[in-house]
Amino acid sequence: MMKMSGILATLIGLSLVACNDDPTDPRNGQTQTVFDVQADRIETFEDVDIHVRVDGGGGPLQMEHGEMHVDGVGGSDWMHEMEAMGDGWVAHAMFFEPGIHQLHFQGRRHGGGDENFGEHMVEVHRQHRLIGDYWAELSFDPAPIVAGTEATVTLTIFEIDGQSPGAPATGLTLVAHLHDPNDVESPVSFVEGTAGTYEVTYTFDDVGLYELHVTIGTDEGLFHFPVFASLDDIGTRGHGHGGGGHHGMMP
Repeated sequence: MMKMSGILATLIGLSLVACNDDPTDPRNGQTQTVFDVQADRIETFEDVDIHVRVDGGGGPLQMEHGEMHVDGVGGSDWMHEMEAMGDGWVAHAMFFEPGIHQLHFQGRRHGGGDENFGEHMVEVHRQHRLIGDYWAELSFDPAPIVAGTEATVTLTIFEIDGQSPGAPATGLTLVAHLHDPNDVESPVSFVEGTAGTYEVTYTFDDVGLYELHVTIGTDEGLFHFPVFASLDDIGTRGHGHGGGGHHGMMP
């Protein structure tokens, strides 16, 4: 089971209304779909819960199935099975690439077919850590990572300007080690390319959660990210399915 660092939780809600205008349909009536994203800032490789509730006819609609489709960066398209929870559904989500992603909730009422009940846009940021006087962001190409493949690991490092990233931090010496899912440690050597951008190419052999320990001077930052057996393993707690391309999203 993946160990994920906590993120400050607040509710970010968006209500979307869909109407059914067919008077002969016994399910006729206005529905309202509410998305509650349980994070004030969504970052790559961090767990986030997304709750969805559909109201109609004076109360929550009862459904026998729910799933979330995600339109991600670069045309990727992923599906996540959702779990029934309370009066709605929840996806335990993770995004792998920064950018704008569109969430679509699809549900199935008892005895009916799949219906689209609404959508919600979310912005995803690169996972970051504060390491001493620096703001460091982690990214990969390609992302997500599949076991047995090579990926470019990039740390983009900035001076800290108040509580935000400022100018690129150049000329740094990074001491870095990767810990694989079996806690085997391997040193990695980042080389600066463009200003403030440090890269290394690495082949990830094992499936599971990796940790990247980065030291700048006397200060250390810890990043974490998953490696999958195949793209088909990506989804909510391993039940989702994805198409090709890069993505930002959820095991």
